[in-house]
Amino acid sequence: MRFKNYFKKEWKEFLASFKLKTKFIYVILLDVLCITATFILGLIYSLLLNNLITPLDGLDLTNLATMGAEGLQQYILLKNTMYGFLIYTALLLIFVLIVYSLFQGLIWNLILKKKFTLKYLGKFSLLNLIWVLFWLIIALVLLIILKKIIIVWVILVYILLLIIFYLTSILYVVFTEKIKIWQAIKDTFNIGKRIHLFIMPYLLVLGLFIVLNLILLVFSLLPQQVYMFVNLIVLLGFIAWFRFYISDVVLKIAKRFKYIR
Repeated sequence: MRFKNYFKKEWKEFLASFKLKTKFIYVILLDVLCITATFILGLIYSLLLNNLITPLDGLDLTNLATMGAEGLQQYILLKNTMYGFLIYTALLLIFVLIVYSLFQGLIWNLILKKKFTLKYLGKFSLLNLIWVLFWLIIALVLLIILKKIIIVWVILVYILLLIIFYLTSILYVVFTEKIKIWQAIKDTFNIGKRIHLFIMPYLLVLGLFIVLNLILLVFSLLPQQVYMFVNLIVLLGFIAWFRFYISDVVLKIAKRFKYIR
């Protein structure tokens, strides 16, 4: 009886999450803009790299040491190309971080009815940088430890990605409520360890995802371009809905244990 009442409550909240308003469309549009901006950055990066590498065509790297002055010039060209590659790559990562933080920040402020500010953008960008570096370090440490059994490392990385996905949703909700980086990270792990409270919501999310994919099989009979377009629209809608739903779940749990007032 207790489980039945719990399920009814979770089911009711799950159904209530589909009462979407105009904000739902705005979130999808912001996601589209984020993807578009990232694609443009990638395109610019590839063009710059192409211009950077073109002078290396026909360069003989095997005999640089025995080619005298010409070899020295080619060595300088190669060195400058490597420096250029590192600079362009660093700039790409910085701009991607800013673009991602800008649009995701706008999205979470919209969902949680908060005011987006430059202060928030700066802290949110720093939060994302810290968060990415933290998990990269863990992945690298695991690689060093398990370098001789790479298949185990690959499996652990997949598990790590699931953990990151699970915790990041909590992190963004808590941070947007508090705008305190280290407190948000600490609270994220404290809330995230209460996994039993998230099992039912995520089972419902998984169930919806499976149902949507089964429905999309019907569209596979259409031309491939139409099928891919429909898939993209449904995926963007699903991700947007998920944010609204999981933010309510996180807020409910965070308030219950007084991480958020």
